[in-house]
Amino acid sequence: MTKKLGFYALISLVMGSMIGEGIFSLPQNMARSASGAGIMLGWAITFTGMLCLAFVFQMLSKYRPKIQTGIQGYAQGLFGNYVGSQAVWGYWLSAMLGNVSYLLALNAAFAHFDVFAFLTSENGEHMSWYGLAFCSFIMWFFYMLILRGVQKATLLNTLFTVAKIIPITVFIFVAMYFFSVDTFVFNFSRPELGSLFEQTKSTMLATVWCFIGIEGATVYATKAESQKDVGKATVVGFLMTLVLLMLVSMLPLGSIAQEEIATMATPSMSSIFKYLVGSWGMVFINIAIIISIAGALLAWILLATEAPFLAATEALMPKGFTKQNKEGVPVYTLLTVLFIMQIFLVISFFKDAIYQDAFMLASAMILIPYLLSAIFGVKVALQENLAGKYKILAFVASIYGFWLLYAADLKFVLFSTILYAIGLGFYAYSRKTHGKLVFENKQEKYLAMIVMLLAVYATYLWFTELA
Repeated sequence: MTKKLGFYALISLVMGSMIGEGIFSLPQNMARSASGAGIMLGWAITFTGMLCLAFVFQMLSKYRPKIQTGIQGYAQGLFGNYVGSQAVWGYWLSAMLGNVSYLLALNAAFAHFDVFAFLTSENGEHMSWYGLAFCSFIMWFFYMLILRGVQKATLLNTLFTVAKIIPITVFIFVAMYFFSVDTFVFNFSRPELGSLFEQTKSTMLATVWCFIGIEGATVYATKAESQKDVGKATVVGFLMTLVLLMLVSMLPLGSIAQEEIATMATPSMSSIFKYLVGSWGMVFINIAIIISIAGALLAWILLATEAPFLAATEALMPKGFTKQNKEGVPVYTLLTVLFIMQIFLVISFFKDAIYQDAFMLASAMILIPYLLSAIFGVKVALQENLAGKYKILAFVASIYGFWLLYAADLKFVLFSTILYAIGLGFYAYSRKTHGKLVFENKQEKYLAMIVMLLAVYATYLWFTELA
């Protein structure tokens, strides 16, 4: 019997999946279109929405403990098997394509150092053949590592998480040391950047992707020592990550002019640290970026493997995905994840535009399971007649879920129906491998028809308006 995951391992999954490359580019992403006031208000709204979602996950782990298949299980509990399958399909595609983006970012981070410059093309814009081989090696190295057991892989993920938090914390303390109230006040109100609403909206577009991975503990609920730890780890991991993100984005405004931060090269954290402490600061942060991306990649390979495995136990993914080795690792699922990642890594090398289009569509898909989980929270709160605070939390989380879809660009949500239409065929095949009916009621058939029609319309728009 494989060893269960404890509270701190679950927290590391939550934080490890959320803290990737994005935090290192956050200061410039925020400052390019917002003042200190706009950034603060943006974080206040994000804090409210995401905290409510974290509490919804905690509530569901308490009042629906039998659902141990993560956000796919919540979607399934809300609308049935077909919707549950499509939720995990979108989540799975997003995770795999996102992992390829992590590999590309890791390759670029290494190439910042002269000794690894051969990993990119001469102009540094594209991955070289050596880079393709390097990324493939990293990917299959993680495959061999995970095969030895989820517990060992999550232990390494915990070490990665600690290793990435340390340099971020150093940056925060250095930024605090150089913090000037006068500079911060000067950067606090900048009406030339637009209205406060416009500034706030621009910062929230940057924060939409900061908390992808908050569901990390719920995905591994079946492997947790205690179901109570799942909810607690989600809330604690979210709060710790939020504090880091807020400080990283706000503190530089106390030492550097907003317009200067806005024009800094990506990743802006290394440029800021170089400005504050000298050239060694950029090297220090670039090393931290490599550790952070590697840790996020490992965490997301784990999540991309566990989600379809759990779905397969509910007859929503192919039956073969349930096969585990003696270490409790779903071997066929893991192998499938790595093969698909390899295919898209090669596609990104030859036709980067095709990969980027697929990545944008899949990115919109990952937000839908969050919305469905929040709506399911409303349903549970009403069914169980829970205290008013639970109903309010679930309702606010649902509103925020709709906001995430809007902020991510509804155009890509529409175009994502193309991938959902492909997922319908995969779902039908999966049900047959389990000897189950594809659709269990008319509602599922009608919904599938609507998805197909939207996919046809989206395909038409794709080749006419965006071609």
